Amino acid sequence: MTVHKPHQGVRETDGPSTSWFAGVLRQALHRDDPTVSTCRKLSRHVYRLTLATGRPASVVMKRLDPATAHRDRLLVQRWLPAVGLADIGPSLLATVSDPAGDGAWSIYEGLDGHILDQLHPDPEEVDRLVEVVASLHVRFARHPVIAEIRHHGAHLGYGAYVGHLNDAAQALTAVRSRSDVRAHLPSALLADLERVVCRAREDAPSVLALLDRVGGPDTVLHGDLWPKNVMAGPGWLRLIDWDQLGVGPAIYDLSTLLLRLPRGSRRPVLDRYLGHIAAAGWPRPTVDEVVLLSTAAERARLATLAAWRVLDILEAPTGPVAAWAGDELQSISTWWKEIDPRPEEVTATAR
Repeated sequence: MTVHKPHQGVRETDGPSTSWFAGVLRQALHRDDPTVSTCRKLSRHVYRLTLATGRPASVVMKRLDPATAHRDRLLVQRWLPAVGLADIGPSLLATVSDPAGDGAWSIYEGLDGHILDQLHPDPEEVDRLVEVVASLHVRFARHPVIAEIRHHGAHLGYGAYVGHLNDAAQALTAVRSRSDVRAHLPSALLADLERVVCRAREDAPSVLALLDRVGGPDTVLHGDLWPKNVMAGPGWLRLIDWDQLGVGPAIYDLSTLLLRLPRGSRRPVLDRYLGHIAAAGWPRPTVDEVVLLSTAAERARLATLAAWRVLDILEAPTGPVAAWAGDELQSISTWWKEIDPRPEEVTATAR
């Protein structure tokens, strides 16, 4: 699950024209001939462009806030090369300020590969992914550059776990005093969200004690390790979309990956990953401990998402944004109960 910022974040605009993109590419790539023959919107603020002449044959352009674009550039040019992993990140060509002045465009080479299949992942590609993720975690854990990454990235460690739960609790409490807001939050939904967040806060000391015992050192985290953010091709695999990059315990990434893979694929992934970190001298948690910590990590992400959605309603208690945020909160309540990172053959007791 990706934690999205409030609805009023980076403003939506109509997609730029091919001539506009060509002008940006001319400036960024220092080329006189970047004729854009096709432009396809991949997702919000992400476009794939086919170039009529020269190399590369295609590029992907992604509109980001300036801080995220700067962090992306540091990741590719400084941080990943520092630990010998320059070939696992996005293929960034250039970064250029948005002419509108309120954003930046990151320009990547269009890779001739495919997104990892979430429902039927190729076993060899999954093995390679586990090796890449384990190498990322192990190599950064004791490297001094982690201090710089911590400064620029998200804080996803011990304090963040409790903070996410507290933020959700405070946001839900604020709703109680606003009758206009409660119109989009049925009392049963509000009570349910308050109950599960309260239970998670009560469990936090035992979760953090377990994390301290088996979680290993802080390391660099991709932060959004869905299969859709993994690209693979013959002999290579790269992690893309590092917008949620941060520092914290490795279980944060591992939990995201496990929850997005079919249950039948999880145990080989888990065993292989735990083997990598054990070889590096890290604690090796049991499967049940991984399940408990993975469940807690996902609930903390949902708590953050709930806090943002409540904030959306508090700031705009009427209209389509409030209605959308209310629907999202209903979904969060459902997702909370459906979290199940267990491998197929394992029965766990995480509540």
